Amino acid sequence: MKKGLLGMLLLSFAIVGCGPTNESSTSNPTSEQTSSSIASSSVSSSEAPQFASTNEYTDKGVSVSGVLSDLSIVKCVIKGKEYGCTIKADNAPNDEVTVTMSNPKIATFEGDLASGFTLKCLEVGGTILVVKDSEGTMLYRTAINVKEALAPTELTNYIVNDVRYYDASWSSYDNYQLTFSSATAGFIVGQEGTLKYDAMSFTYKVNEELQLNRDMWGYELTITMDDSKAPLLLTSMFMYATGSTVNVYTKSQIVSFFVEVK
Repeated sequence: MKKGLLGMLLLSFAIVGCGPTNESSTSNPTSEQTSSSIASSSVSSSEAPQFASTNEYTDKGVSVSGVLSDLSIVKCVIKGKEYGCTIKADNAPNDEVTVTMSNPKIATFEGDLASGFTLKCLEVGGTILVVKDSEGTMLYRTAINVKEALAPTELTNYIVNDVRYYDASWSSYDNYQLTFSSATAGFIVGQEGTLKYDAMSFTYKVNEELQLNRDMWGYELTITMDDSKAPLLLTSMFMYATGSTVNVYTKSQIVSFFVEVK
């Protein structure tokens, strides 16, 4: 998928996670309290309990946008940040919903089907989000994993020492691999149709300022290609704040969306 961002959504998968604690339910726009039983299994993390980042929908014409549509790729959201998003349910009886968080200390989710929702990320850890319509039918369920944003020096250390390479093999037609070999240099290899590209080296500099790009918080990387006539003349990258994914750009377009491989 070379020409644009991927809008990947995983449908009808069961969610696996840690057991719910302090389960909280809020109804919007009313304050009716509900409860939800969540089947679980243990998942360990060096930071805090995390959940499997998969999404589940009902068959009521449900679609999502904003950060909810990115979770299957970026896997987590950033502590201290807020995200706007929408859930559309064509066959819902009205705009009212009931929102349940298995751990409301981790994140909150407020809004309705008409005006959209705001996800507020409070603490590091994992929680399960469940959204039901006014009749109690589940519209949407997903894992919300909150992590700290890496500082620029931490990010550089992570992408060089902890990630083998970043992969963008979305099809047999176009595929790429990106490697950061040092704190200032890297290389990319790729194939576009029948054209295969040998390693094209570059130098990079991580911008110090954490910024928002579409629905993602991260850092811009300024790229200089060693060969000005290379088949792919990269100009910049946008690295997600946890180092899990990166967007790669030429002067005029995005090359692809890359995911870490360890």
